[in-house]
Amino acid sequence: CLNNTDEPLCKTRRAALFAFRSRLLLIFFPRNDIIKGSRFSEMSFVFILTLGSTDPFFNLSAEEYLLREKSEDFFLLWRNEPCVVIGKNQVAADEINPDYVSARSLPVVRRMTGGGAVYHDAGNLNFSFIQNGEPNRAKLCRPVIEVLRSLGVEAELSGRNDIAVDGRKVSGTAMCSHGGRSLFHGTLLINSDLDALSEALRADGEKLAGHGVKSVRSRVANISEFTEKPLCAENVGAILARYMTERGGEKYELNENEISAVSAIRNSKYTADSSSCGAEYPEQSERVRLRCGTVCIKKKTACGRIEDIRIFGDFMNTGDVSEIEKRLKGIELRRGAITSALESVQTEKYIPGLTAGELADIITKSE
Repeated sequence: CLNNTDEPLCKTRRAALFAFRSRLLLIFFPRNDIIKGSRFSEMSFVFILTLGSTDPFFNLSAEEYLLREKSEDFFLLWRNEPCVVIGKNQVAADEINPDYVSARSLPVVRRMTGGGAVYHDAGNLNFSFIQNGEPNRAKLCRPVIEVLRSLGVEAELSGRNDIAVDGRKVSGTAMCSHGGRSLFHGTLLINSDLDALSEALRADGEKLAGHGVKSVRSRVANISEFTEKPLCAENVGAILARYMTERGGEKYELNENEISAVSAIRNSKYTADSSSCGAEYPEQSERVRLRCGTVCIKKKTACGRIEDIRIFGDFMNTGDVSEIEKRLKGIELRRGAITSALESVQTEKYIPGLTAGELADIITKSE
């Protein structure tokens, strides 16, 4: 298992080293009409077998590069050194245990997709689908679920974004869209350090109560707990890769220019993003728990108008909530003015299941 042999590498974040380790193996899938007779026949991918890097900033940059700069479909398998990855719409300070994270020098990085904060280490395997068009969660989770079932693990879709076994979460997924393309990715807890996961993340009491549990630790499980033989992330990755290649893959390796482009995104955005570690936001806030997840509105008002506003939460959105924020700045702080400003906006694209009127009610709740 790489859990043990790559221990020194997992602790190294220097750009020179991860650049050397991040040569990517890609597999090109033929189009739909060539892959016949497979339960996976409606899908076609160009996919990366393994990202050699365990640097979270580089790996998330690779996802962004493939989503924004490429036109082919990809499937990625990758792992990170111990770190915390927060959702696009979250405030880091609300999601992490700062003392634990600081004491262990855990990187905190913000991903492109919504959803909640997650803990990564070498015992967690990440998978990503990057494709043209909108993602279909059930279809994209099928390879993962079928591979787990082939290992004797009765995995199934659960809730709005989980894969569970015996009612315990072993995977969380999230998605986003950009320019007619989409990213759908997820975690797979194989033999992760669940005590570290529980310590690093700050539990949301309302969310845990909704799942009928008292702690993060009691809600999650490692997939290895449900197998007769020992299992590690490297083994599961190899089985998933074989599952996909047997359906028509061709190998391809990213060139130096592409690796440099990913590194440039890493250095210019992910490591320089102050919002990853928590930035200054308006103090006045409203927080509600909805079916789509937690929605937190932070705003600053003056003379009856919205001077600044930020929308946070662990909801799964495909649109960028900054579009809503821009429309609301300078608007009168009253329900009618807010709904009028959002009249031409499909708010459910940004916060699933929430209408403009309902959002206005949250924003004006304390007024």
